[in-house]
Amino acid sequence: MTQDDGHNLQLMRRDEDGLMLNQRRLLSALAADPDFRTACRAAEVKVNTAKKWLVEDEAFQSQYDRLLGPTLKLAKELMESSALKASAVYDEALTATKYGTVEVECPKCHHTFEETSALPDWGTRLRAGEIIHKVAALLIDRRQIQTTRITLTVEEMLAIAAMQAGNQVSPLILSRPHVQEHLRLLTEGEKS
Repeated sequence: MTQDDGHNLQLMRRDEDGLMLNQRRLLSALAADPDFRTACRAAEVKVNTAKKWLVEDEAFQSQYDRLLGPTLKLAKELMESSALKASAVYDEALTATKYGTVEVECPKCHHTFEETSALPDWGTRLRAGEIIHKVAALLIDRRQIQTTRITLTVEEMLAIAAMQAGNQVSPLILSRPHVQEHLRLLTEGEKS
């Protein structure tokens, strides 16, 4: 038996949790930095090997879920709640108004008085649109909807959330075939 064979045997031996040494190293690296590629590099494990473990090795899957499961669930919940909040803020910004006061003089009696009225706040409305578009371009703008297996952009998700909140939404977004299919499946799911 060569020294390399002994080293490989040590790497292949499983501990009480059913993990091999290099799997344990990868989990430790993931605990320090949840970026998958960075952790693989730190643990000296090939990314494809780690992905294979996630699919085929139940012990590794279990420990991975135990380590990162709550984090992933929390991230998903935060993303979903943020999308709904962003939709509400976006709706509010798109209908923003400001109040202006103007001095008016009566042409007959020359009495001066102030008149206050609500006007569209075009500056806020434009900034809101710009910000939403910038964020959509910076973030990953597609998300797989697990229940329907239809891919929606962030813009489409915000539009659906706004529509569900009873707000008007651009018909251009709602007329997209995959959005219509998603809405149809949502409606069927509510009826079930």
